[in-house]
Amino acid sequence: MIFFLFLLLILSCASMKIAGEGQFHDDYLSKSNTTAINGIFVVLVLLCHFTQYAQFEMGMIDQSFVYFKSHLGQLVVTTFLFFSGYGIICSISKKGMPYIKSIPKKRFLSVLIHFDIAVVLFMILNLCLGRSFPLKTNLLALTGWESIGNSNWYILAILCLYLIVFFSFIICRGNKYIGTILTTVLTVGYVYLLIRAKKPAYFYNTLICYPFGMIYGLLKDKIDKIVMKNDFIYTLFVAVAFAGFVYFYKIRGKGVEQFSACSVLFIAVIVLVSMKIQLNNEFLQLTGKHVFAIYILQRIPMMIFSKIGLANHRYLFLIATFIVTLGMTFVFDKCMNVIDKRLLKK
Repeated sequence: MIFFLFLLLILSCASMKIAGEGQFHDDYLSKSNTTAINGIFVVLVLLCHFTQYAQFEMGMIDQSFVYFKSHLGQLVVTTFLFFSGYGIICSISKKGMPYIKSIPKKRFLSVLIHFDIAVVLFMILNLCLGRSFPLKTNLLALTGWESIGNSNWYILAILCLYLIVFFSFIICRGNKYIGTILTTVLTVGYVYLLIRAKKPAYFYNTLICYPFGMIYGLLKDKIDKIVMKNDFIYTLFVAVAFAGFVYFYKIRGKGVEQFSACSVLFIAVIVLVSMKIQLNNEFLQLTGKHVFAIYILQRIPMMIFSKIGLANHRYLFLIATFIVTLGMTFVFDKCMNVIDKRLLKK
């Protein structure tokens, strides 16, 4: 399995642009670069989920991947949350109240419809595989609160975060600073609500990255002027962010506050590195453009191939899963584009 990580590393390095001495990429948070970064992490998500279905040997190669996966953990989704938060505050800043009022329909409802269609596919698959769930679980699965074999917590988080942003900015009448502060406060409240509901830690321990993305979007110009002043200052910021990440990573298990700090500092390191290194790889652009579909559909081939006995042939299992997931992704997203145009007029 570690070979696939090396392959991903090679793909990431292909067509990479490294800024020269004293130079930086001003467009480090461009749609192209953030899409490529998400492309890396959605593949890592697939690899991490794959370990739940395939059987691994106790050899050094397989165990090194399991070791890597255990340390990466929930950090693998932090870029999705951060870039989503960054993107939505940029859209609000440019388009104002008309965009804010469109969030329930064009953001929330769109994601919910796409997700529910995927959940129905899992319901059909469960019937074919002889897997049964209570009616209540199936109904709650449509909201993301429960799972019937599908990945769910991230979708639940995004849906709730969209509502939090909408109500926050409606309450503050579009003021982007007060709206962002209120979004942050309500996100923290949502985290503690999930804790009270006794949801697993992965439901909430990285959610702070979303409002962090919004805050970063508001302060980006000021941050760039300071950090990009020269290489010495830039290196100092990288060193401090990385040291902070290592510190909080070691104590991340103590509570949600420590894990949240770890997540934010992990993102800070990623963002700082992107100021110097820009990704320009077609494969990563491809996977990055289809993050939602890859995330939500990947378990379907995993469940099928596991059922027919491919779990013992992990390399064949992984390759087949990846190919089928990409194929399903293209079809799914084309269908969703049609639905969006007809139902949501996007």
